[in-house]
Order: sequence, then C-alpha cells, then structure tokens
Amino acid sequence: SPDPSCLPHAGGPPDASDAAGHGPVVLSPAVRAELLDPTRWQGVLEGYARSTQLAVALVDPAGHLLGQCHNPQPVWSLARAAQPAVAGACLFCLAPLPPCTAIAEALRTGQPVLTRDRAGLAHAAVPLCVEGECLGVLLAGQVFDQFPESLPLDRLARACGVAPHPLWQLARQQPLVSRERL
Repeated sequence: SPDPSCLPHAGGPPDASDAAGHGPVVLSPAVRAELLDPTRWQGVLEGYARSTQLAVALVDPAGHLLGQCHNPQPVWSLARAAQPAVAGACLFCLAPLPPCTAIAEALRTGQPVLTRDRAGLAHAAVPLCVEGECLGVLLAGQVFDQFPESLPLDRLARACGVAPHPLWQLARQQPLVSRERL
C-alpha cells in the first residue's frame, strides 16, 4: 500500500495548504496507479456487491473497466453476452441513447450521480476523489428501481438480438431496489 506520508489529507479544497504549511499534494502516476489497482479493490468490491446485491465495478475517468464487474445482474448479463458495450459508452447502460453522462457528471461535481437507462436499469456513479481530484468512479447497480416495463425491454431485446420473452422473465424475477438503497 502507499506510504501514508505521501497521501494527501482529506477535507480541504485541492489548492489549500495543510496544517504543516505544505502546498497541495500532487499524486504521482505510480501512486495513482496503486490507488486504482483492481487487485487491491477486489475483496472490498466483492463484499460490497454481495452485501448490497448490486453489480459493482471500478472504472477509470474515461469509463474503462478496471478489473471485473462483481455480481453482474441477470438482465444486464444476458444483454451484454449478446451485445458487448460500445467503446466510450457507459458500461452499465444497456440502452445508452441518449448517452449516459453519470460518470462525467460524478467526476465534474465530485458527487454521486443516480441514473436510469432507457431499458429501465438504474445505477449510481460514485467518484473516488483524493484532495478534490477524482481518480476514478465506482459504478453500482444494474437493477430496476421501479417495475420493469415490457416495451423498453422488447426494444432492448431486439437491439441485442435476444429473445424478448426470456429477457422479460429475467426482468420480472429481478428484485426491485429503491433509489435510496442504490
């Protein structure tokens, strides 16, 4: 793990001096890489995904997956098996038109962002920031926060080339998750 003396103190704005009179902390590429090392996150993400029953993934600021998606949800898994995510599109959105801006918004504001794609699946983008500098994003979700609707799921099935009935059956069996829990 990184040397604690090299890590910034949380709480102040990125350009504020700390109590010792030092200027802002600049993270080296090596420290950045270590902070986003997927092997270091694996146990935490697996535990979080298991306890919340959400899919969880760590992505870099460009939205590229770091490591793996933990606890992928049934509807998402079926659709992604038939049609992988388009480069540059949000990994968790199955119907990304209009394009999902949750990752960009979370990075811009430094605050969590909740969103729902046109297929009805919801997810949260939570920025991972040190001293006001966002290094990556934690995605959590791939769940329905309201009862799934057949028409958007039929459109998704056609777009992915999967049979609508099995997709609908999976969606109906997937438990609803409140936005508060998400």
